[in-house]
Order: sequence, then structure tokens, then C-alpha cells
Amino acid sequence: MIHQLGSVLVVLATTEALTCAVFYGLFFRWWTSDEGRHLFTFMGVVAAAMTLWTVLLVAGGTAWTPTPAGPREWARTLTFAAIAWILGDRLRLLAKGKRAERRRGKEDAQ
Repeated sequence: MIHQLGSVLVVLATTEALTCAVFYGLFFRWWTSDEGRHLFTFMGVVAAAMTLWTVLLVAGGTAWTPTPAGPREWARTLTFAAIAWILGDRLRLLAKGKRAERRRGKEDAQ
């Protein structure tokens, strides 16, 4: 059961990483500063690495195969739980930043 949970967390983290990179790339002016370019590149590389991990996991046919709950499986599950949590928080911060940006734009227009 722990292996399947770890696999779900890998897929969840990948989905969040891709969503963060696409959301930031489409809705923020990341190209206007060094920090923005770095952040976009960083998120893109994380998304690419997570996508590769997911493709290899699914293509290898071991994503849902029951595996004994040893230390390696627990470490994998806890690591990807942390990654999924932090990427979810990054997505929350991006959405919060975009809402604040829109609010400022509406106030400036009035």
C-alpha cells in the first residue's frame, strides 16, 4: 500500500510542478527581471525532472505494483509528500500574487 501511495504522490507532485511552471509562464512577466527568469527556469527544470520521473515510473510498469513497506518505500513516500506539499504551497502563492496584481491594476485604473 505504501508503494502505491508514493506513486500517487509522485504523480501529484508532477502535476503541481507542471501547473506552477505553466501558470507562472503564462500569467506573470517573468522575463522582465533576473529573479523572474531564474524562478521560471527553476520551476521548468523541476517540472521536467518530475515529468521524467513519472514517465519512467508509469512506463516501467512498477507504479502500482505492491512492494514491501521497507525504509526505501517510506523515504520515497515521505519525500514526495514534502515535495507535493511545497509545490502546492508555491501554487497557492502564485495564485495569491496574481490576485493581488489584478487588485492593484483595478485600483490604479480607478
